[in-house]
Amino acid sequence: MANYTLTYSEELLGWTSFHSYTPDWMAGLNNDFYTFKNGKVWKHNVNTTRNNYYGVQYDTIIETVFNVEPDQPKMFKTIKLKGKSAQPWSAVVTSDLSDGLIAVSGYEKKEGNWYGYVRREDGDLDPTFLSVQGLGIVDTATTVLDTVVITIIGNVTQGVSVKTQSPPQNNGDLLFAGVISGSSITSLGPKLGQVSTISYDSVTNTTTIEMVNHPYTGAAPTPPSIGEYLISAKSSVAESYGLRGSYMNVRLTNSESEHVELLSIGSEIFKSYQ
Repeated sequence: MANYTLTYSEELLGWTSFHSYTPDWMAGLNNDFYTFKNGKVWKHNVNTTRNNYYGVQYDTIIETVFNVEPDQPKMFKTIKLKGKSAQPWSAVVTSDLSDGLIAVSGYEKKEGNWYGYVRREDGDLDPTFLSVQGLGIVDTATTVLDTVVITIIGNVTQGVSVKTQSPPQNNGDLLFAGVISGSSITSLGPKLGQVSTISYDSVTNTTTIEMVNHPYTGAAPTPPSIGEYLISAKSSVAESYGLRGSYMNVRLTNSESEHVELLSIGSEIFKSYQ
């Protein structure tokens, strides 16, 4: 369990912050702040390197909660950061229904502010999402070198994305062996691979899918069993649409060692109707 140093404000009459450093002793002298660690004395706030204590560089972390109209289900679509920093703050967000994130690379700077769309984790899939669709019962499945050739009776090509030949080369729909109850998908089995090609033969009324490896699935694609129900799913990152829930807990992290400012945190929020 991590140890922290806590700051108490006599003006606010409360505990205002956590600090990553844990000194052996602290003292104030002539308006300067000193700490002692492993027999050495350290004077704080005398250099330009921020968040470096006793030779260890730490991150800055701020955590807050968006809780407007707590009894209403909402969609939290974005995070807006107002302040001064060379790089935006990465964000990990959670709610009572789901979780997500915004990587540093997921922000854009607009009029001096950082804007980012809340994304789901890679591989975070839910059978209730519109990005997940059932294809049909596996008729045949044959492995040819590093490719699995699957056939399904009927035309199930609509809405299925195939792997591109240029980077990132992992944007073909993921294929799963799924479990269905009536007309609903109740759960997803193991990830099998990604769609490389898909075609329909009207003469035989058969759809042929070539499936190859995907980064989530291991070294080689896994052939489904004949009679299993095949399911395809879009990339959870590309198909993200925000974070659903009654509230959104936001944990922001900044790794810069220079002076930064964070004046406010905002989000585009609207009522969820799903």
